[in-house]
Amino acid sequence: MNDYSPEEQNLAYKFADALNDHKSIQWHLSLVRKYELWSLRKELEEALAVPDNEVRKSRAAIYNSRVKAYGVEKSARD
Repeated sequence: MNDYSPEEQNLAYKFADALNDHKSIQWHLSLVRKYELWSLRKELEEALAVPDNEVRKSRAAIYNSRVKAYGVEKSARD
């Protein structure tokens, strides 16, 4: 985890907290590095908005699926 900046680590932990998914912190770190922050926040909001009775696996699984489908990757210049 040492090659991630403190800002990246902080953001990844915030996403993990919101999704109650600390076991996947390395995955959250990689997402923070790869995708635009506004895009990750949008998909997090969408995942958290799903009613409890519609969550089959977990909100983290919904978030993962949405990021893969709709996430906007950072450009090479970032």
